[in-house]
Amino acid sequence: MSGKPDVSDQYPAIDCSVARRRRPIKQCIFCGYVGKLSNEHVIAKWLRKTLQIRGDVHEYRGDEHVSKLEALAIILPEVCKDCNNGWTNRLEERVRPILEPVLLGTPRDRLYALDLPHQATLATWAVKTSLLLTLRKYRRDANGWIPKGNLKWLYEHRDSDLPPPGTRVWVWQPGCRGQAALICSGRMRQRSR
Repeated sequence: MSGKPDVSDQYPAIDCSVARRRRPIKQCIFCGYVGKLSNEHVIAKWLRKTLQIRGDVHEYRGDEHVSKLEALAIILPEVCKDCNNGWTNRLEERVRPILEPVLLGTPRDRLYALDLPHQATLATWAVKTSLLLTLRKYRRDANGWIPKGNLKWLYEHRDSDLPPPGTRVWVWQPGCRGQAALICSGRMRQRSR
């Protein structure tokens, strides 16, 4: 021990380190993979091309201009490459031949009917897309939540073409009298109008 007095009791140590901002852990919203994620196009590029949607969309809150985006170019950077290029891409490929005639219309002399498997595929796609739109738009808002269990359920049942339990999707063609289909919790029922 040297002859110097101990000053640690009189002068407490001061932490002079610089606080580093930690980046949040990036995790896939579907499978939970932690690591580098990709950009999921919530509205697929093929759909924007099919509908010939171009130009910018300006978002306002009251009189305040909030953002400017390419029309329907909504990206969610929280999906891993395996989910983005795997099952979600396969779902888009399955729904495209179903959705294009519905959106673009069919000749008046031909009735376009969706059989039950096509209804299930369309409903699963609609639920996935609406959940991602809601997540992207309202994540930071107090009421902007979606049941995470639905995203996990979609992943776990990725090849089943059944929407998550508790969800309901109505499929109906405007101007058509007859049947409307209710797809809920993976069960399909026909209802007369």
